[in-house]
Amino acid sequence: MTDRKFLKLTFPISEAEHEVWVAMLNYLGCYAFEAEDEALYAFIEPDEYDAALFQETLAPLVQPGQKLKWTTELIEDRDWNAEWEKSFMGIRIGDFCQILPSFREPEPGILHTVYIDPKMAFGTGHHQTTRLMVRQAELLDFEGEKVLDMGCGSGILAILADKLGAESVLAVDYDPLATDNTAENIGVNGVERVTVQLGDSAAKLKGKFGIIFANINRNVLLTEAGPLSERLAKGGTLLLSGFYETDVEVLSEKYAEYGLGAVRKIIEDEWVSLALMRKGEY
Repeated sequence: MTDRKFLKLTFPISEAEHEVWVAMLNYLGCYAFEAEDEALYAFIEPDEYDAALFQETLAPLVQPGQKLKWTTELIEDRDWNAEWEKSFMGIRIGDFCQILPSFREPEPGILHTVYIDPKMAFGTGHHQTTRLMVRQAELLDFEGEKVLDMGCGSGILAILADKLGAESVLAVDYDPLATDNTAENIGVNGVERVTVQLGDSAAKLKGKFGIIFANINRNVLLTEAGPLSERLAKGGTLLLSGFYETDVEVLSEKYAEYGLGAVRKIIEDEWVSLALMRKGEY
């Protein structure tokens, strides 16, 4: 463990509401969650927490006649693996992929298995956007491709790309906790073609990539439209997620400025993933 501190946010909500709240809180930057029958606990780094933004974003989730309220508590770092192992049984995305902790046996009949032991609960595959990106990956041919996973989290997509036959994979994240965790999960999976790099923008990268994963959030995807487009190889596919269906128009317009258009849209709940290619190449 480290000397990092986290904010623990306590929301007095029923178990039936947990799934939608977890999705929204993850969108706001919360990394880890614990649940009880009548409470949801979310964990976030202090410098990522914006009370006004939380108030504005979470208000629509509150039932009529109820008041949005939560408490905050600054806590020490903890053994996230031990906490996570208590509840994470694994995720299955059809017959294509299963995401499991390293201590669980794989379910037979699934084409690909990605093992993860995250230091925190980001990138476990629970979140809709990770599953959307895996569904996009199922529809592409990775054989011999150079792949970029921008905002790699725990490395699920980068590791999957290696298992799908990519020539090389570059996994990038701005958070050292994420890059360290990705490196550990690479070892757990025994993949050899993934390189991990600390970074906060595709503008600082070199080379071209035939497939790019960018599962981040709306604002970063808007900011990174130019750099991500520049990194895309001729005939390549850029996969975006981390945003809502209501964000599709503004994102599509932004990426169109760089000659990219959507060739596929996949939706889960209100979350979306877009597959983009250069116009004239599809």
